[in-house]
Amino acid sequence: AEDYLAKINELNKSQKPKIVVVSLDSDFSRETVEYSVNLAERMNFDILAVNAIQPEKKGNELEKEIKDDPKGTFNRLFGPFLQKAKDYRIRCEAIITINNFRSQIKHLLMKLRHVELVLVQVANGQELSLSLDVPVFQIETGRALPSPPMW
Repeated sequence: AEDYLAKINELNKSQKPKIVVVSLDSDFSRETVEYSVNLAERMNFDILAVNAIQPEKKGNELEKEIKDDPKGTFNRLFGPFLQKAKDYRIRCEAIITINNFRSQIKHLLMKLRHVELVLVQVANGQELSLSLDVPVFQIETGRALPSPPMW
């Protein structure tokens, strides 16, 4: 919990707007990493990458992997994301949540200042509904992505 709060506090030190990028029960796809980092670079945003483990899903392999090797799993899940952000000089923090992801995202948005949008990686054909006070965009894995918006 302290690590979680420390990462939120670290991002809150920055006055830059933030993007929260969420992956549900899976690794971040290469496309999600590329899209998120490129958008953050163009918009001058910081990133909070969240891997949301849904404990209500039976047989969740990722949850088992985290319990067996938390540090190794964290590095596998976020290593490419953190490296890409570092290469582009983008502040990026990463957390794993094992909770109801909808309530967890709402909680994060209350704690984190200046969140401008949420990107959620979903499986092909998956529709996800979040009632948030910021725009939410879905990134389908395995599909070609559009160019990031140019606000």
